[in-house]
Amino acid sequence: MLWAALGAAFCIATAGATPSDAQETTLSFKDGSFEVTGPLLGFDGQAYRIDTRFGVLTIKAAQVTCQGACPERGDTQIVRMVGSPAMAEVLMPALIDAFARSLGLSSTAVQSALPGEVTLEIRGSAGEALVRYSIRGGGSEAGFAALAAGEADIVLADRDATPLERAMLLETGLGDMASPLRRRLIARRLFRLVVPAGFPAPSLSVGQVLEAARGAVRWSDLGGPDTEFALAARGEDVAPLRARLAELAARAELPLGDLALSEVADGDGLVQFLSEREGAAVLTHETIFSGRPVSLSHGCEPGSANRATGDAHPLMVNLWAYTAAPRLPDLGRAFLIFAGGPEAQRVVDRAGFIDQRPRPIPLADQGERIARAVVQLSADISLSELQGAIARIRRFDRLSTVFRFEPGSPRLTRESENEAQSLAAILDAGRFDGRELLFLGMTDSIGAASVNAELAQGRAARAMAQVRRSMATRQDRVIMNAEGLGEVFPLACDDAAWGQHVNRRVEVWLGPPVGP
Repeated sequence: MLWAALGAAFCIATAGATPSDAQETTLSFKDGSFEVTGPLLGFDGQAYRIDTRFGVLTIKAAQVTCQGACPERGDTQIVRMVGSPAMAEVLMPALIDAFARSLGLSSTAVQSALPGEVTLEIRGSAGEALVRYSIRGGGSEAGFAALAAGEADIVLADRDATPLERAMLLETGLGDMASPLRRRLIARRLFRLVVPAGFPAPSLSVGQVLEAARGAVRWSDLGGPDTEFALAARGEDVAPLRARLAELAARAELPLGDLALSEVADGDGLVQFLSEREGAAVLTHETIFSGRPVSLSHGCEPGSANRATGDAHPLMVNLWAYTAAPRLPDLGRAFLIFAGGPEAQRVVDRAGFIDQRPRPIPLADQGERIARAVVQLSADISLSELQGAIARIRRFDRLSTVFRFEPGSPRLTRESENEAQSLAAILDAGRFDGRELLFLGMTDSIGAASVNAELAQGRAARAMAQVRRSMATRQDRVIMNAEGLGEVFPLACDDAAWGQHVNRRVEVWLGPPVGP
């Protein structure tokens, strides 16, 4: 009975603060049924976090009276964010302002307690502060450390949590950072490989980029002049780029080794690096007018760095918001839900990042894809089968939404789990009511075509099911079907591991309105 009462009254959580540093507090339930005593670890205006003999508990303030080291009661909720400089300085302030406007209110900058911290308040109609967002950079590593120390509620991460960070946070009771409940994909940032404008810039494959990143090749090995390859990036971008290149190396089954990536302070430093270093190249999301981007390929053909293929672009960096198991204040949870919705994603786009809105791409604009399907037609696939596949999607538009699976697993990747949530939010908003969504499974050409088609069918069905589970409204508002095409529409060559990864996918195609 005791534990049933506790479960109804509060949720078990933990925090990284040191109990001995806090004074004793007693929280007594107003009906006299129970009380707990221990160091108070936090108060967000609505709930206490207290370290007790039962563990660290989160208890709603309205249910208890407080005695001892009690904070001032107030209605201001506090949400602390730490991590990626790009998210802290640009993206989060823009999203918070949009969130306030969605509530019919506005956000106001107030003086911050810490150097380099941005503090924004959303105030009610009478001018009272409803919630205060404190935002500071420092990098993803600093964000996860702040979460573990009880100094952050949300980690702004431009990379995945490392195994060491996951183990540390899991052991302290803050939850599994690999769980979809603990992370939300907010935006993406596309980096390009840029060389001086007058420098020969051959198309490079993913493997060649990795070789160049670890200093294992010269420009002459890549079709350019006989000079060493020198690579640089802005200091704040080095950590996420190192993580992304390490991920690419693992997927391409290549050793990364020592990564030769110089750091520069800012955009001017990138321009100077290009102008002063022979054989220089930089990794950047900025436009550098004195340089030009190198076309990257998936292994055999030049790849395009546009939004339609962005999820498979080698230098795409994901921007995440991680949260711990202890409950966020109400306006902290509401903000994260808003940040993944269609209205917020328009703000993401205007702020210069890659948003997650599904964009329809007419079949008429996909000539390169059709040409590749014809040129790379497998010996196991007949021309009539290809014609049948094209006839099936002739009146459809391909959405930019793409689902991928973990290698050798039926489980969607972390990015694709969030893609499912984003697409479900679009469907809940009624954008595609009365239309057909066709989930088409694709594979590489390794193995028998019949087996690949069956595998593709299963993946398409799983992706469709994930979207259905993520929807909050009636699912009959749209017609959903899943089919497997197998190896019919390759995006890359299968002679490299990265190309095989790119080809294994589930695409979503949008049909015309269904009517009488």
